[in-house]
Amino acid sequence: MSVGASPRCDGHAATAASTRRKGPTMPRASQASAPIEADYGIASERTAHLDGYTVQFVSIRADNDLAPMLKGLPDDACQCPHWGYVLSGQLTVRYTNGDEEQITSGDAFYMSPGHAPSAAAGTEFVIISPQAELEQTEAAMRANMARMTADQATSPATS
Repeated sequence: MSVGASPRCDGHAATAASTRRKGPTMPRASQASAPIEADYGIASERTAHLDGYTVQFVSIRADNDLAPMLKGLPDDACQCPHWGYVLSGQLTVRYTNGDEEQITSGDAFYMSPGHAPSAAAGTEFVIISPQAELEQTEAAMRANMARMTADQATSPATS
């Protein structure tokens, strides 16, 4: 190996010039730098879109089950795949085939399509999803939220 070269995993030498990144910098986001903020009362999130993927930093304030928000999607379940990491707390994921999994603090995860997640209060996680697929799921969730809000507004108050 020549001076100024470093080993590569394929056994060949790479010079400093050949390992320099050319073109745009790597897309990235942190919880502090994610530009889109949303507060849903029971949960908050910071979101960034990176080259066709959505990264969300999520904090859950109260126990939350997303199943009612997924009504109307195929199998009434989220059809978007997700990858992520649980920083604290616990997620429970129910799949349309009847399986149920617990994802806890320190776990990296992959949620395949056909799931309905819930989260315990105090849970924080980072989740990465294909942007276009997530947008379809979020559109259904917004429609369900609007419907639930309208139903609550027209329901007679109980004493």
